[in-house]
Amino acid sequence: MDPVVDRSKEHLGPADKAIIQARRLLLGAVKTVQQGGTPRGVEPSYYALRAAEGGARDAELAEILTPETARAAILQTV
Repeated sequence: MDPVVDRSKEHLGPADKAIIQARRLLLGAVKTVQQGGTPRGVEPSYYALRAAEGGARDAELAEILTPETARAAILQTV
């Protein structure tokens, strides 16, 4: 495995937002595990989430993607 590269002097632009977010999520997961917690995304409750179509245009994304809504959508497709 190669050594860890110092990325502190990188100059990321707007097109690199996905890289920035991925690094933040990974660093957050490392800190959570170091503190004895479980990182986001490994709980079984996330397994039921799927891409969905529909919903009111003015609905909040957080309301659309609740676990209850995801379960109801899965039950409708089965």
